Amino acid sequence: MACDDGAFASFAARSRRCLPRLFADYVDRGAHGEWTMARNRSAFRQWGIVPRGLRDVSRVNTAVSCFGQTWKTPLMLAPVGFAGMLHSDREVGGARAAAQCGVGMAISTFSIDSMEDVAAAGAAPFAQIYVFRDRALTRDMLARAAACGIPGIIEMGWTASLRHQCAMMEVH
Repeated sequence: MACDDGAFASFAARSRRCLPRLFADYVDRGAHGEWTMARNRSAFRQWGIVPRGLRDVSRVNTAVSCFGQTWKTPLMLAPVGFAGMLHSDREVGGARAAAQCGVGMAISTFSIDSMEDVAAAGAAPFAQIYVFRDRALTRDMLARAAACGIPGIIEMGWTASLRHQCAMMEVH
């Protein structure tokens, strides 16, 4: 039984009604010809959710420990560049929600809110940091992450550039 992504399509349609087209396209589109996005969707369609009735669920525990943190579920808010443009609470609001729900979070290098402000919101986020040609910039970001108590780094090995967003530039 493949996972039905109808709920996601419905959510995307509702968000398109609320967001300016530029922002909705940013969320809907993928980098590099959308190849990875297509592969991910294909892979998730191969998974199934099999209901198992008449089971004792009084002691279900979905908690997971990851890099010294314990989350209520094995999920986390992924780093999304410029996520702060999608909601008035920006990434700080996402951090607060993650902390309240007990899920992990990673902040993007290209966040609207600073990593210091997001870390202060209580989520203890990981930081996605690109290795820039300007290594001093990269070192500064790593030092800032350490100074505000960010417990882990998601290193981005490929160069940060807008070239991978060609589809977005073509649309607008």
